Amino acid sequence: MNTIGDVGKHPLSYMTGQHRHSMWEFIYCTGGTGIVRFAAGQLEFGRGMTAVIPPDLTYTLAFKGSFTNIYVRIQDAFLYQKKPFVFPDRDGFVLNAFQAASVHYTEKNSATYAVLRVYCYLIMTYAKTSYKEQLRSETVKEIIDDIQKNYANVHYELDTYLESLPFSEDYIRKLFKREVGATPHRYLSDLRLTAAEGWLNSLGKEANITEIARRCGFREPLYFSKMFKKKYGQSPSHYVAENGRKITPEDA
Repeated sequence: MNTIGDVGKHPLSYMTGQHRHSMWEFIYCTGGTGIVRFAAGQLEFGRGMTAVIPPDLTYTLAFKGSFTNIYVRIQDAFLYQKKPFVFPDRDGFVLNAFQAASVHYTEKNSATYAVLRVYCYLIMTYAKTSYKEQLRSETVKEIIDDIQKNYANVHYELDTYLESLPFSEDYIRKLFKREVGATPHRYLSDLRLTAAEGWLNSLGKEANITEIARRCGFREPLYFSKMFKKKYGQSPSHYVAENGRKITPEDA
């Protein structure tokens, strides 16, 4: 399990010398521009971005403008990068995690420490996911973007889109699976099924299997139920029932 070492805000006086920590350091920029300088180069990160610095790396933290930040140090982060990297906060969730971590660290008691570990886990997960996305090829990024934009459309034809790309089907399948861990079709199916599970949980007794299937891009409710059972081990109707909810009569 991860061990939290420190949480706080770097004062401007911190930027005057070299630093080296035995823990992973995550620095979220809330204003101005931060600059991480190390032997192999430097990284700049502005408002809404997080710099991730591996342990035992000698670095200098400089700044431009009125630099403000929140930082978290973690002993056992599940990351393996050897060099610093930066990742963006696209939806504000990363900032929420840093702010919550700061509050719980300040209170310093056993109950809040357990919650603090959760927020630190979230920060590490955001970092790991974003780093993987940065390593993806432009082709894979384009395919993912097209799937995410169209997965809910029952008329979406993934094969037609893939055939429009200037690569063979076998090359695309292997490239996508190597970088994402699944084929494009599996990625699309998992995205639709995950969305369907969300609808079942949110609608509860108001859930209509046929409507949910179409909302998530499935043309045939029976095929949707078959795929849902294959992924989750039970049909959509049983899934809702086991969560203590009832579905509409026509779906029973």
